Amino acid sequence: MLDENFDGSGLLVFDGTNVLYSGVDVGDFTEVGGMLSITFDTDATQTVVDGVLGSITYSNNNFSDTIVSDWIYNDGLVSTMTQQSVI
Repeated sequence: MLDENFDGSGLLVFDGTNVLYSGVDVGDFTEVGGMLSITFDTDATQTVVDGVLGSITYSNNNFSDTIVSDWIYNDGLVSTMTQQSVI
């Protein structure tokens, strides 16, 4: 059983279903089954998106598990990019 948690550091705060960056609501999020999904709104400039993605933290209190993290980026227009990390 995973005891996992996504959170924000620095200027990033997850509040209810809102994504706040530097105090500004820049999108919404869900966290279900170990998957964090963020949908950015029009207040999210490229700089804000970069800041949010760089400020996401993850913890898992079950240290015997290997964590595989898939990052999927979709700009909603043209491209989708996938990256995988093993922790």
